[in-house]
Amino acid sequence: VVERTMFKGLLLLCLAAAALGAHTHHVHVTLNVFTGERDPSWSVKNPSAELIEMLQQNAEPEYRPWPWYRMGYRGFEVLIDGAKTVVYGNKALEHALFATAPAGLLKDTIVDHAHQHIVSRPLTAPRRDHVLQTSVTRRVGDQCTIPVVGPDNETAFDLAHDDCGFFVSHCSSNNCYAYGSDIVTDTFPQPGRGSGKKWDHNTCVDIRASAERDGLKWAGTTLPVDDLPVGHYVSLHIWPNTNFHWVRKDTNLATHWSHKPGGTPVREVDNNGHKITDPSKADLSPWSEFCGYMIVVPSNVTLN
Repeated sequence: VVERTMFKGLLLLCLAAAALGAHTHHVHVTLNVFTGERDPSWSVKNPSAELIEMLQQNAEPEYRPWPWYRMGYRGFEVLIDGAKTVVYGNKALEHALFATAPAGLLKDTIVDHAHQHIVSRPLTAPRRDHVLQTSVTRRVGDQCTIPVVGPDNETAFDLAHDDCGFFVSHCSSNNCYAYGSDIVTDTFPQPGRGSGKKWDHNTCVDIRASAERDGLKWAGTTLPVDDLPVGHYVSLHIWPNTNFHWVRKDTNLATHWSHKPGGTPVREVDNNGHKITDPSKADLSPWSEFCGYMIVVPSNVTLN
């Protein structure tokens, strides 16, 4: 009996040691690609030893994407046992991470766009010119409690002060809809959610209707030239059946439009690095469908 008990004890010790030796890594992947919604993410079940080694040897890029101002695919953020690594410019690892996505999670439009970007981007990072460098300063009288609602009579292109500078300091929590509406919510707001019914389909018709429920007003498809005495203009763009995007007309600069793709910094240029003067003609691909213009009066709009 004593020998049998000792044998069982040794067996349990061996099994415990084997379990420690066969440590399972926890890998969580986020694909950085959207401007309107949160980026798709997933956990990798039973990651291979090869994938773990590739992640551990990954060299993070200085910045992304290449060029920095392009919209859409920006690589991956991967948590491996809680430690983050950014994957971009590493073609083999990028393809390996796409292969870990659960079936049906990523639309073909997303995969095709990302793979095209990976194939066509520069082999090495080009110079990062014309990046907006901004430090945040608050002015006397600023009301800096979330939600921060911008004024009804202007949308100044002034990142250091616009809505307390929160589109800089709270960059990752506010998307194109927040910036376009000039309202900081820290909720990555979605059209329709603030009024109780979030959009159903990524189409011009549905996103427009959802934004109208939030308080935006339709203004047609003709390029606005003059600023409004109350409110400001935004333009709506669709990546067909995939994602939405908003661009904002700035009132302190003539023919000046700017936008904030997802949780990334605000910019005043399109995918070609050209300043946006006519959103309907700007290269915002893959948000290739121009829907039209809407009017935002921030105090009359409810975002969430």
